[in-house]
Amino acid sequence: MANNDVKIPPLLPIPPDLCKPGNSLYDPDTTGGGKPDDPDIQLGLIKDIQKKPHCQFCHLVLTSLGPGLPSAENEQPISVIMSWNTDGPIPDLAKPWDLNLFPEITLLVNNTPDPLKQTFFTRFIKDQINFGMVRNWLTACKNWHGSVCDKSKMLGDTVEDPSIEIPHFHLMDVTDKCIVLAPPDPKYIALSYIWGNIDVETTLRLLKQNAAQLAESGALLDPKYCDRIPLTILDVMQVVQELNFHYLWVDTLCIEQDDISIQGSKSSAIKKMDLVYGAAHLTIMATTGVNTNAGLPGLHPNTRGMVQPIEEIFLGLRLRFKQKHQDYIRDSAYYMRAWP
Repeated sequence: MANNDVKIPPLLPIPPDLCKPGNSLYDPDTTGGGKPDDPDIQLGLIKDIQKKPHCQFCHLVLTSLGPGLPSAENEQPISVIMSWNTDGPIPDLAKPWDLNLFPEITLLVNNTPDPLKQTFFTRFIKDQINFGMVRNWLTACKNWHGSVCDKSKMLGDTVEDPSIEIPHFHLMDVTDKCIVLAPPDPKYIALSYIWGNIDVETTLRLLKQNAAQLAESGALLDPKYCDRIPLTILDVMQVVQELNFHYLWVDTLCIEQDDISIQGSKSSAIKKMDLVYGAAHLTIMATTGVNTNAGLPGLHPNTRGMVQPIEEIFLGLRLRFKQKHQDYIRDSAYYMRAWP
């Protein structure tokens, strides 16, 4: 179809509360009118943006910049500049300033045509995890990225086999509900979390005296063991199954906690902690709560309770501040821990 045959829908009236920069997102005849190759849009000084609480776009901008934002630095007023991006962010470890500093505001995926729903637009997050969507992500990564994502940026192109490099490298078998010595080149998920203030004596841990019993199929279903597994670990075991993985690594249950000699398995595992996480297919970060009984938000009903900054800029067109994981954990106990 020729371009002149394409029917262009009429422009809707601009909401009266939008300020001039907000209008520029809507009006294609305005400088910086929303095309990816347009120059950066000058949103003005923070102190001026703060004076426009009724502008939906300005409100979203201030939300994305975070609480406690100063309007000046070294007695100089701070201005805000917005640029366009049509692709997802690509982290560069050589440029750490690119990883966290610049917030993103994107189109809500519900307001996009169906072919665009698989792209980098943000979405309205429901109360519970959509595991079908997560499985699709993993499948898409495997099909589109191939072996590229199997390489560790921290460990180099070749990742050693932890079952060989770490003596007595154990994994939780979430299918057979036991703790076993890892098979060669295992495909597993690792958990990053905090212990918090828990009673380690009553919490189930892998020890020399119970390793043989915990290796038996179904051992983790036995109440004398199952009732002592913290909620976060139980939740992660369920997630691992939902994602069709077989093995899970958790420090308390995969390192013999009392094998503390210089050549013991605990010391060997701690020295190779970069390999433990680098060789994992995925790492689940349990970042909420103050201890290992906090559980995983979104696995059970009414456990998420997240704030989702969304503003309707025009009729049927909603924008959302695309939060990063750092936005959720910067004030958490997890963020203050020393352990991976």
